[in-house]
Order: sequence, then structure tokens, then C-alpha cells
Amino acid sequence: YISYLKKGVFAVSYFEKLVVVCRTPTTIHRDENNRLHSSQEAAIKWADGTKYYFLHGVAFDEKLWRRVGEMKANEIISMENVAQRTAIMETVGYANVIAALKAKRIDMLKTFTNDGEPVLYEVMDVDLKDGDMPARFVKVVCHSTKRESFLRVDPREKHTATCMGAIAWTFDVNEKDYKPVIET
Repeated sequence: YISYLKKGVFAVSYFEKLVVVCRTPTTIHRDENNRLHSSQEAAIKWADGTKYYFLHGVAFDEKLWRRVGEMKANEIISMENVAQRTAIMETVGYANVIAALKAKRIDMLKTFTNDGEPVLYEVMDVDLKDGDMPARFVKVVCHSTKRESFLRVDPREKHTATCMGAIAWTFDVNEKDYKPVIET
């Protein structure tokens, strides 16, 4: 492997009748968790001009990546791509987005991950002016990556007013049947 690297080979993929070799990039930027990341320039670039944009390990096309700093909070929270929405919220700050949205917290649950780390789940209503009632989101935490995400849930369903009910709704089960043993 080291001899490959010394010769400028970054990655190799072997297939039955094909080998794909990728040269070493000229630039690689990573965040504190070693994920491809840069809010200043392409996170990874090669000498031939090929470049890719990432925020906290999530890929973006250049056009969207360039708009991140200009996006309004309601535009961020309304993004359909949860991974991109999460990465942008990590970049601009969850608290900043929530404050700009004037979100109304309707439930909060403090609990712990499998390894004893504290976790805060929240259900919030936000007036996105896209319907006849406020949008509802549940803030969840991935127990393996510790990443926070906001998932939109149906505010017409009464059980989405509680953290566990809203999380259960995302799995299409009711709150009393949602009993995770281990979360990963």
C-alpha cells in the first residue's frame, strides 16, 4: 500500500475485468471527525481540475454548496435531503437556525445513548407558511455518530406532539409500540 502511495496512487478498485486507479488529490480538507469538509473551497481537488464539495462528509453540488452561507433558516429546514440539511445545520449552527425560525418547543426529552452520553430530543413547531398549520419537527440524535437531525413529522397526528411519539411516527409505529432495545 505504501509503495502505491509513493507512486501517487490514492485509491484502487479491482473488478473482474477492470482496475480503476485514482491519483492522489492535490487538496483534501477534513473536519475534526475526519470527514471530507470545507466551507471555504472544494473539500477534495485533483490536478486535472476535478473537485468535489463536502460539508461534514456530505456531498453537495457546487451551486448548492456556494449558497449555504446565504440560505434562510426556513429554506434550510425545508430541504428534503436530510443529510444535506443536517450538514448545513452543523455548519451554520443548530441554535442559529432554530432561533431564526422562532421555533416553538412543544416537548423535550433528556435521555442517554447506549454508551452513557446525554441526549436531548425535542419536538418543535415552526410556521413555514407552507400550509394551514405549523410544520412539526423532531430533533433526533444518531447514537453512533452523535449527529443531530431534524425530521419533519405530521402535526395532524396527535402522538407527534411528544418526542417518543414523533420518533415512533418516523418508523410508522405508534408510541406505545416503539421500544428500541439498542439504538445505533
